[in-house]
Amino acid sequence: MEILNELEVNIGEEQVLRRQGYQGKLTALKSELREIMAQEIEEAYRLFHTRAVYTELKVNETLGSEIRLSNGLVIRVGGAVKIWEGLDYLAVALGTIGPALEDRVNDLFSLDEYPSAVMLDSIGSVAADSVADQVNYLICEKAARTGMMVGPRLSPGYGAWELKEQEVLFNLVPAQSIGVQLTESYVMIPRKSVSFCVGIGKKLTTRATSLCCRHCLKHQCQYRR
Repeated sequence: MEILNELEVNIGEEQVLRRQGYQGKLTALKSELREIMAQEIEEAYRLFHTRAVYTELKVNETLGSEIRLSNGLVIRVGGAVKIWEGLDYLAVALGTIGPALEDRVNDLFSLDEYPSAVMLDSIGSVAADSVADQVNYLICEKAARTGMMVGPRLSPGYGAWELKEQEVLFNLVPAQSIGVQLTESYVMIPRKSVSFCVGIGKKLTTRATSLCCRHCLKHQCQYRR
């Protein structure tokens, strides 16, 4: 079990705009919106309090849509079982940027500062994903040192993996240690938080992700990007 504090966050302007459905070129964006984005990105960096926790658990077996862990718990991940075929371990992670940005977004909405509020909210979503990326990097680096491969990152609520399985993840990592709670409807508080799992194994059959390829020591791998 590892608890990480003050993880690096990288905010890409194009990522922020994609969160708002903008498909055009950055250079074509109206100057007033670019100014708002620059202003809110600067403010966002002052609001982040990034924290994360992750653990790696031995897998006893996979059966149907279930991953049965050595500690007796079972995660029902739907089709992810096929994506992680050949896994030996399951990494379970939870990260957050903290509540301050969300509080500021609510303040901006209450002041009718809608463009700034929407922009800052999008920045927060990108930041939460960036925290997940940093944890994923660490998992990849650790796996590479032991000759393991890492599969794609997946989260409850995507595809056939039901959101209610979020509760099992919260039983596997001490979410309270990084200030994250789970509501009765399986929503995380603060909202700008991310939970995910990745399969780890020496014989994973799934194509490696570009994220992990940056750290993998298997330079002759046929799936390397």
